[in-house]
Parts: sequence; structure tokens; C-alpha cells
Amino acid sequence: MAGFQGYDWGLNLLIALPFFIILMLGYWLFTTHKINWTFLLISMLAMAAIHYFEADFVAYYTQVNS
Repeated sequence: MAGFQGYDWGLNLLIALPFFIILMLGYWLFTTHKINWTFLLISMLAMAAIHYFEADFVAYYTQVNS
């Protein structure tokens, strides 16, 4: 949605990339029946860190690319 509202496509794809990697790794672990609590914990912490630092990253990205 942000891309259609005039925001930078590259920035949104860059922010979405870690989520996509977690998704694909989780899908692979789920299909091979190897999913465990360690993966869930690390994924949860990674998503929380991405969300926490997202505003700072957007500000830095727009400053560098302006």
C-alpha cells in the first residue's frame, strides 16, 4: 500500500526482506517437520527488533538517498 501512496518502493522492499526470509525459512522448516522453539524465539526477536528500529532506519535511508 505504501508504494501506491507515493512512498519509496526500495525502502519498503528493504524493510520487508527480513520478513520474507523468515517466512521462507519457516515454511521450509514446517514442511520438513523440523520446526522448533529456537526458530520461533529468534524470529520473534528479529521481528520485534525490525519494528523497533524501523523509524530510525527510514529516517537514515531518506537522509542518505535525498
